[in-house]
Amino acid sequence: MRRFILLITLLLFLSTPSLAQVAESYTCTDCFVDSNDLNVQTLTLTTFTVDTGSNLCLIAILHTRVVAGTVTANWDSAGTPQAMTEVGTGVAGTFAFVRVFQLANPAVGNLSMVFSWTGTGSVSTLGAVAFSGADCASAGNVVTATGSSTTPSTGAVTSTATGATVGAETSAGNDITAETLTPVYRNNTQSFQNAGVTYTLGNADNTHSWTIGSNTWGAIGFHIPAAAAAGGVGSLLMMGVGR
Repeated sequence: MRRFILLITLLLFLSTPSLAQVAESYTCTDCFVDSNDLNVQTLTLTTFTVDTGSNLCLIAILHTRVVAGTVTANWDSAGTPQAMTEVGTGVAGTFAFVRVFQLANPAVGNLSMVFSWTGTGSVSTLGAVAFSGADCASAGNVVTATGSSTTPSTGAVTSTATGATVGAETSAGNDITAETLTPVYRNNTQSFQNAGVTYTLGNADNTHSWTIGSNTWGAIGFHIPAAAAAGGVGSLLMMGVGR
């Protein structure tokens, strides 16, 4: 009986997959591209590289001053285009809009990202960040917030010790002077808009915040869980069977 209980306990332990650790997996000379043209409805980012890794997750962020309509989002647009999927439904502050997109297992390398949208042209920024060890398709726990102040903030994003969170903000002008978590980029170069993105790895609840000159803003945050670690459970099961 004791051997039977021990065997059942061991099998239950081994049936629980271990998780990878989400980590950064990107290089960029500039992690964003922008336009001050009020008539623009397409942006192309060519200065971003997805580094080699397993369970890759590419995140793209579109910041606009007015609401973008239907968005067409592709990675490797000049080669074999990979369509990106929106995470949540975005956030709409007053003259401050943000939408985020994800792509699991993107092609690796310095490729082109192209976003186009219907509706009104706008001052706009398109940026990106990428991770390895991620269950990209399960990105969620989305939080959004809007306001008018000097401290745009996503509010707390529920996370895990092995996952990551990403936060993005757009405000209707005034430079970003500080952020609370690791910056991917600050774009203070535009007229009537600034844009920022930050990330962090692990922790239980992460709040992404920025400091700006007082203005209206919109912010969004979300969680990227870790993927199951490849091979760990299978090798342990083989050891158990062998003994």
